[in-house]
Order: sequence, then C-alpha cells, then structure tokens
Amino acid sequence: MRPTEGTILTIIKAAGESAVSSEASNLVTLMEEICKYSEIMLDKTPDMLPALKQAKVVDAGGMGLLILFKGMYEALKSNMEATINKADKQSTKSETISSAAADMPVDIKLDIVLNY
Repeated sequence: MRPTEGTILTIIKAAGESAVSSEASNLVTLMEEICKYSEIMLDKTPDMLPALKQAKVVDAGGMGLLILFKGMYEALKSNMEATINKADKQSTKSETISSAAADMPVDIKLDIVLNY
C-alpha cells in the first residue's frame, strides 16, 4: 500500500503543519486552528481522489479524524474534566485479553474491493 493524498494521511499532515506553524498562545486556540485547517483540507479531498469525487463524498477516515479533533477542541474549550477510577486495581478479563494480544505477532492484510 502506498500513502495517497486525499486520505486520512492528508488530514493528519495538515493538522501537524497547522500546529507547527501556529502562533497560538494556548491549547484551546491551537486546537481551534487545527480543526479549521483540517476541515479545509478535508473539503479538498474529493479533488485529490477521483473515487471520492465520483461518489461526491469526502474521505471517511479524514472525517473521523476531524470529529476526534473537534471533540478534543470542545472538551478543552469547556474545561471538561475527567477522572480515572482506581478503586479496582485487579486485572479484568478485557485487560488480560488486551495484554495477551499485545504479545502476539500481528500480520494484517487488507483487501479492498471498490465497486463503481
């Protein structure tokens, strides 16, 4: 697989570039700028990939990433607080499964079929 412009990779690259070039003095403003620039790039994805243009859609992965960025921005803007419940320090079944899965070698193959 080769990285392709017009995908989630384009959006994450745009987010990184906007963060690096930002002159924001606080995290809320920085996330707002990242969201705005990422959305501008997302709107351009149909012009980067003919399949998106033909379907008249933006990249789904890029849209998902933008939703995450916007959620982060809204949480920061509203001073949302989160706590971690440390009352149960014993390993749960899902943690055990996750730990076991982390030790297993991963061989992921992706077959994509596009119907036009």
